[in-house]
Amino acid sequence: FLDAAKAAHAQALLTGESKHHLRLHAREIGVSLLECGHFCTEQVVKGKLAETVRALGVEAVMLTERDPADYI
Repeated sequence: FLDAAKAAHAQALLTGESKHHLRLHAREIGVSLLECGHFCTEQVVKGKLAETVRALGVEAVMLTERDPADYI
């Protein structure tokens, strides 16, 4: 996705996770890589996803979870 972002003239790419070499590549091609954490980026969309599933007549249960990562 990083090369596609660059080709689209994006200045930054938002992701939940990335690997070390992707970070190096982002720096090399001049695209800021915003790594927001897998857990945190899921929390942003889970409510809307549950609404969409419920609108289809399917039961959706949202669990309250704690981020498994500890940040210092």
